[in-house]
Amino acid sequence: MKGKYVRLILSFAVVCLAVTALTGLREDPAERAVKELIEERTAVMENVLRGKITRGEGLERLVEIERDDLYARDANILREYEDTDCDRVRDMNIISLERKSSMYETFSFKAEIEWICLDHEGEYISREEYHIGAVREGDEYRLISMNIK
Repeated sequence: MKGKYVRLILSFAVVCLAVTALTGLREDPAERAVKELIEERTAVMENVLRGKITRGEGLERLVEIERDDLYARDANILREYEDTDCDRVRDMNIISLERKSSMYETFSFKAEIEWICLDHEGEYISREEYHIGAVREGDEYRLISMNIK
């Protein structure tokens, strides 16, 4: 009797692992890379704006994450607002990310992002839709645009 339960539990575990593996295989590598890049970008921007890393360190990290207009815009933001008291990002959740198009090595995404922020009055939540552009350079991806819809 005990062996039946052990086999039942092991069978259930194998099914769960198979479903998890198949779900992971279906995830678009570009989507996964863009999610990670958005999270990295947010962390770098927040760390520079809070004075945890220098602007130079932030720009070095951003060049590994971004290209083109997005990099230029973020570099300008870091120059203007370094070590500032602007609202702090406590957490960021990517609610949805969907590839809309791709041409050659350039990809377009639609995203919904929830920002949990702190200001002088307390915590607030903002949910925004974005158009996001990314480019593949060899085996790596870089963000090239991130605009509120």
